[in-house]
Amino acid sequence: MKHVGLNVAADPLFTAAYTGVNAALIVVTADDPGMASSQNEQDNRRYAVAAGLPMIEPSDSQEAYDFFFAAVEVSERWKIPVLFRMTTRVCHSKSVVRAGLDGPAAAPGIGSFPVPHFEHDIAGRVMIPANARPAHRRLRAKLAEIAAWGETSPLNRVEAGDRRLGIVASGVAYLHAAEAGARGRLPEDRPGQPAARRAGTHIRRRRRALRGGGGGRSGHRRFAPRRGHRRRIEARDVPLR
Repeated sequence: MKHVGLNVAADPLFTAAYTGVNAALIVVTADDPGMASSQNEQDNRRYAVAAGLPMIEPSDSQEAYDFFFAAVEVSERWKIPVLFRMTTRVCHSKSVVRAGLDGPAAAPGIGSFPVPHFEHDIAGRVMIPANARPAHRRLRAKLAEIAAWGETSPLNRVEAGDRRLGIVASGVAYLHAAEAGARGRLPEDRPGQPAARRAGTHIRRRRRALRGGGGGRSGHRRFAPRRGHRRRIEARDVPLR
């Protein structure tokens, strides 16, 4: 659905995060940065944070193919809906796609799943407060497990380079950053920057996304390119030196 369509679906989406699912549920949502053909501009990654759902973001046609299978595996393993975020540039792009699950979407460590079937589970499906409170705790436990899996998931990767500057990106923004670096559009004193490729929200490396000598701490880091400049580059929960 389009990004504004998720606004309409938000009510059942938030509850589905609590109830969980018995089979894969992938919600494809297409954002439109720059409003090329939309009535507004919104960032649906915020829905992943607000609803407590994992989100996967492909950057090109091949990843859109591969990552979708990974999204199905994540959804079935943890019985949770998965948001699959596309953007205008990814949706309008075309490239040769290699079929098969021999790429990063193989998602090791997830395993096999039982055949979906109907379960008469009032406590797990009817979200009155008495049922919603334990469901909330189950959801947070799932997200913690997914985050732990994301530490070693091939969906996230770190590309080596000069440790003086790190760029953390997901989706098509990763390709824009890679292209800018390859064409020398980054500052001259920051060549060959390392790049951390994030698969999305709640599926990311929180502990060691980028490591510059001497280590660092995990937190919300801000960089001011020059005095008085209001622009800032933010990397959440990523240890940077």
